[in-house]
Amino acid sequence: QVWEGMKEIRKEQGFQSTKVDLKFRRRITDKFQDLATQQEELEAELEELKARHATDLAEDMARFLKKRSTLEKKLATLSLKVVDLEKKEADANQGDQADLDDDGASSDEDDDDEESVASPVKTKKGAARASDGKLATHL
Repeated sequence: QVWEGMKEIRKEQGFQSTKVDLKFRRRITDKFQDLATQQEELEAELEELKARHATDLAEDMARFLKKRSTLEKKLATLSLKVVDLEKKEADANQGDQADLDDDGASSDEDDDDEESVASPVKTKKGAARASDGKLATHL
């Protein structure tokens, strides 16, 4: 495979025949040392990923807290507006109730005045009664 790949590259570059010597050297390796090195590399990569995750988490937490604070401020503002509107509504309702009470009291007084001016009303017996409570003549 290696030889075929090199042959293809040489053909693309325009070389026809070049002597290539492939040499293989035997390396003596320590299996335990290789495993230890691989383990250290994996631990280093794991620590890097943990650090990156901690950084991302801290940034996300900062954004969350900022948004939470903003939303809490909006909630507090809206709550104050609700309380203010409820107070205004209660005041308006009390004002309406006071107007109704005033109208009710004045209408009773006005009714007395109107009764004294009102025309006679027929009773069951056919007698007319004036609004001031005195009997009128029979009709």
